Amino acid sequence: MKKPLVLVAVATILLYSFIFLPYENPEKFEGFPVPRFAKVATEKNMVTTYDWSHASEENGLPFTYLLRIKLAGWKAVTREGAMTVYSKNGREIEVTSLTDYLGVAERESE
Repeated sequence: MKKPLVLVAVATILLYSFIFLPYENPEKFEGFPVPRFAKVATEKNMVTTYDWSHASEENGLPFTYLLRIKLAGWKAVTREGAMTVYSKNGREIEVTSLTDYLGVAERESE
């Protein structure tokens, strides 16, 4: 009986470690998750760019980041090249993933 319980506990800790721990929800982007360990490169008004080695233009965002975005309630609404627009509660966030570069910007309401 103890073995299945231990396996469930270990699986839960691993899941949390890979999906929730590496990302934070800054107030600036209305709770849109951003990588906790990415280094802020520039910050201007509604745009923040990060140096992040997991970002890639060819492969897009890592699966764990996409899952974390989805679990936070954000839905992808459009995609153009390396940029994806996510929406939640009438707010829109643009995410651009290039090699070692992540751009996160809040879109202005129209």
